[in-house]
Amino acid sequence: MKHDGIVIDLCGPEGNVFHVAGLAQSWNNQLGKKKRGSLFDATATRLGHNHGGYEDVLDTFDEWFKGKITYTFLNDPRDPDIDRRIRLDRS
Repeated sequence: MKHDGIVIDLCGPEGNVFHVAGLAQSWNNQLGKKKRGSLFDATATRLGHNHGGYEDVLDTFDEWFKGKITYTFLNDPRDPDIDRRIRLDRS
C-alpha cells in the first residue's frame, strides 16, 4: 500500500511516545509554533487531568498537524482493524 508524505511506523522505534513527542516539537518549531509547549502537557490540558495514554497523545498530535503536514501512522492502535492487518502481515 502506498502512503503519501511522511510514514511513521508506530510498531517500530518511531512509535516510541518520546520519539513522537520529539517529532511534534521539531514540527512545531518548523511551523513557528514554538510556544505550544510539549505534546504531553497539551494532552493533559486537553483531557483536563495530569496524564493520558498513548492514544491520547496520538490524538493531540493529530489535532496539531492534520491538514498542515502530510503524514500517515502505520500500525495505529486507534485503528479498529489493526489486529486483523497485523495477523495478515505476519502470515
